[in-house]
Amino acid sequence: TNDFDDDPDWDHGIYGWAMPQLYLELAKDDLSVKLGHFYAIGGYEKSRATDNFFYSHAKTMYRAEARTLTGVLADYNVTEELTTSFGWVAGWDTGFDQANDGDASDGSALASSIGFEPIEGISLVYALTLGDLGERGEGYAHSVVGKLEILDGLKYIIQTDMLETNHHQHVYGINQYVLYDINDTLSAGVRAEWFKVNGVSENDVTFGLNIRPRDCLVIRPEVRTDWEPSAGTDQSIFGIDVILSY
Repeated sequence: TNDFDDDPDWDHGIYGWAMPQLYLELAKDDLSVKLGHFYAIGGYEKSRATDNFFYSHAKTMYRAEARTLTGVLADYNVTEELTTSFGWVAGWDTGFDQANDGDASDGSALASSIGFEPIEGISLVYALTLGDLGERGEGYAHSVVGKLEILDGLKYIIQTDMLETNHHQHVYGINQYVLYDINDTLSAGVRAEWFKVNGVSENDVTFGLNIRPRDCLVIRPEVRTDWEPSAGTDQSIFGIDVILSY
């Protein structure tokens, strides 16, 4: 969890410590407000392993999205089909100390999202941060995620990210996922990603399984291939992990 934010104050030993979330939430009817340190909005892949199909992550999650935010965020259900959020955050991945990019300003940005689900099985979410992102510099980032349930148990997800800052970070990415529930204990998936940073394109494809011998146990083997056409380099990696929930 030490990778969730950039604040090193809790570092002890090789792995260190982190506080992924610590916030107060108030709710009434269709409105809820969070104040504190919480997981970031936007993006299909999340910080918690239990929220993701694959063992590894897309490059967009690491290089074009925040993992945690610190500030205040209001969520409001406009209708059953339309949701929105709006708030202020102290940059990206900053913990309770505002990080800066070497200038006199600390992280201070707008965070907002809007989600639309016109019918069951089809949804679209647009999330953005705008302002001083902390160590990333000043700029704008967005994530757009579309989900489509093609058939019962067969899902398609597409995501596009963009990050532009005054620190010469020009990042773009498109991720596509196809996930299929073969039966109650076995699911298969593939993820294809195109990622471009400062004019250099990178690609990766991941094939994986989710094996659930018990309700509390998930085994996630995968094979991933990364390649960079301009450099003529590529690599293939096998990875696996086991998640025990209790």
